[in-house]
Amino acid sequence: MRLPVLVRSRLRGRPRDPSVEAIAIASRLEPDPTLRDDWFHHDPIHELRGMTAERAIASGKAGDLVRLLRSIEAGRRGR
Repeated sequence: MRLPVLVRSRLRGRPRDPSVEAIAIASRLEPDPTLRDDWFHHDPIHELRGMTAERAIASGKAGDLVRLLRSIEAGRRGR
């Protein structure tokens, strides 16, 4: 039986920064940097008690933002 080859990262073992992950997911959801930046700084997010993405990250809620963005990416927001 042949086992799959795993790709190793130089960052392996380090916890992934949720704010970096949030920005990466947001970039996939909205490729236009102008629209994405406007959303990031100005749009209140209902699920995060009206905080913007910027405020969520500054308040230590980046993990919550990542979970929300993952659910949006998977098409599960509001379900």
